[in-house]
Amino acid sequence: MELVFNLLAFIFTICFLILTHECGHFFVARIFKVKILKFSIGFGKAIFKWKDKLGIEYVIAWLPLGGYVKMLDTREMKVKPNELHLALDKKPFLQKMLIVFAGPLTNILFGTLVFWLIFVVGIKSPKPIIGAILPNSIASSAGLLAKDQIVAVDGKKAVNWQDVMLPLFSHLGDKDKITLGVVRSHENTPHNYDLDLVNWEVNPVDFDLFHDLGIEPYHPFIPAVIDKISLDSPAANSLLRKGD
Repeated sequence: MELVFNLLAFIFTICFLILTHECGHFFVARIFKVKILKFSIGFGKAIFKWKDKLGIEYVIAWLPLGGYVKMLDTREMKVKPNELHLALDKKPFLQKMLIVFAGPLTNILFGTLVFWLIFVVGIKSPKPIIGAILPNSIASSAGLLAKDQIVAVDGKKAVNWQDVMLPLFSHLGDKDKITLGVVRSHENTPHNYDLDLVNWEVNPVDFDLFHDLGIEPYHPFIPAVIDKISLDSPAANSLLRKGD
């Protein structure tokens, strides 16, 4: 089920990136009064298509591996004399260049907006608390214990598991050491523990950076308890109650 969900999420992401890319070409071409013949998301046989009042055909096709915006162009088709001014190839060079670069530029601007929103809104992530230490591992040899919280890696502050993972990647293949700043569950002062990476062997088949060091992240148990019932909702009209 998880594999199917991940696959659908991947396909949706690809389709959305294609849509934003082609919309860039589409809208800039419209601004410069280039006639649009077809706007397609995907290739191959059409799943769904329709035309608007301007005669533009919109298509959703089977293969979500790209898309295209078909424009009036004398190099590809016969164009009526009264529509020559609407053809792409008859437009000034600067306008044609802007239409071509509008697609990737839209992706860049959209990506920048998404990352800006992520940084502004933030993402909830668990603290890097160790759930278990595997016996006879690098972590156990360093003296790490379950319920220890990692607060720094090589002197750099760590507030989530990503802050721990990224510095570990930089040590892949090294035979040196990595220093973890750790706070014990009953203490407030951090202590440094050195992980000797001489015998660090990463499993290329079942890659798990923390497991190969002997660290199992702590995953808190979150019971499915109802905290609030929204008013005028289907749940409010049922027998469900807060605390269930």
